[in-house]
Amino acid sequence: MKEVKYWTFNEQTGEVNADVYFTSVRGGIAHIPVNALKTEPLLPKTGFAVIALDDLTGYKYIEDHRGKTVFKKENCLESKLISELGPIDSLWTEKKPKTDFDEWVLDQWVTNNKKKYKFDYQQAEHLRRSRYTKCVRPLLEEAQIKEYLGQKSDADALLERAAKERMKVQQEVPLPSRLEDEYK
Repeated sequence: MKEVKYWTFNEQTGEVNADVYFTSVRGGIAHIPVNALKTEPLLPKTGFAVIALDDLTGYKYIEDHRGKTVFKKENCLESKLISELGPIDSLWTEKKPKTDFDEWVLDQWVTNNKKKYKFDYQQAEHLRRSRYTKCVRPLLEEAQIKEYLGQKSDADALLERAAKERMKVQQEVPLPSRLEDEYK
């Protein structure tokens, strides 16, 4: 009894299943599914899927990036997971940005240090203001009231504490240093 090989494929994507199936010839007929492929498919190739041609007479390779994360070149914060066969759109890249401030320049991510500095500075300033409001302002307000009430020595002591608190905040939350050559 003669055996005949055949291969199956995903009817939606055309992707060939690498498994080979066998059927026997009975009554002079090989009983295989209608949409089976009778010729051996192309060998597997890294980064590609083997796809059956529409007329089922052969095969072709199509790029396969499924499961990979790509990043939008226009905005490094935008990413997506690839779920379909085909090449990566030219507006996207597999290269992962190093920071949230990267920009796509000459086929690579380059950190925009001016934007990073501005963001870091604003973050530090915001934290400082918050801590000043919580720790320094109440002392200043109380010193002002003591001054108004004629309690000069108590007011001076509160001002001294406020100044020390302010210095402590500045030491604990330093402003980012600005690299001169990068900000001319």
